[in-house]
Amino acid sequence: MYLIVSALILLFLLISISYKINIIQYEIKSEKIDRDMDILFLSDLHSCDYGINQKKLMDKIKSVDCDVILLGGDIVDDKLKPKKAFELLEQLQQLGKKIYYVHGNHEKRIENLVEIDETIRKYNVQILDNEDVFLSNNIKLIGVDDSSGKILENYENKLDDLDEKLKSENFNICLIHKPDYYFKKNLKNFDLMISGHTHGGQWRIPLILNGIISPGQGLFPKYAGGMYNDNYTLIVSRGLAKEKTVVPRIFNRPEINLIKLRKNNNS
Repeated sequence: MYLIVSALILLFLLISISYKINIIQYEIKSEKIDRDMDILFLSDLHSCDYGINQKKLMDKIKSVDCDVILLGGDIVDDKLKPKKAFELLEQLQQLGKKIYYVHGNHEKRIENLVEIDETIRKYNVQILDNEDVFLSNNIKLIGVDDSSGKILENYENKLDDLDEKLKSENFNICLIHKPDYYFKKNLKNFDLMISGHTHGGQWRIPLILNGIISPGQGLFPKYAGGMYNDNYTLIVSRGLAKEKTVVPRIFNRPEINLIKLRKNNNS
């Protein structure tokens, strides 16, 4: 009996715990989108190791074609050395794509964040601190800095200000580390919010439970990972953290996301 139980436990672990990277694709159509665009989104690396020069991760990235790369925070960890994060940025730079970055809560805890940011920028990465850029004539990206260390009321007021300044005729994308504000704030002019932070709820039961726990959402988070369409579209990446996680990811493989923006042919 002991051998049978041990074998079943081992089998469960072999099936449920995998750090092979998934590529999850989403397609979004809108009359506001003026040209087709493929966005590669990476989040929550936490300076984790995917081989020499991040080869395992880069092989996945190179297997898809994209127009722009978005980094959704916690790429650099506050505890692990930044070496592996910088290796990734160096490799991404060689792809020749525009790269945009927002801070996550773990980056905001780094004491020498100014120096870290200087190094990030050396890899031709643009850090967006409550700033916006146009990805096309009509697609606007708004990069929102993380709320960690700030008075929450002021932070929410800042989000309101950013939202109110947006033109509704543009396709407005909010790049923000935490998805919390998707359900806490009624932002009227965003069309798409792209986030990470949740690590996919750590443990999943496929087809039954999307996640066990997430910071900011607690137990059984609704927005643990995937695409949601309540008021506007939210995409939450399960991210890339592995050795940094306190508990192993169960039925919850690391992932990168390819977001396909498409012109609505009915327009």
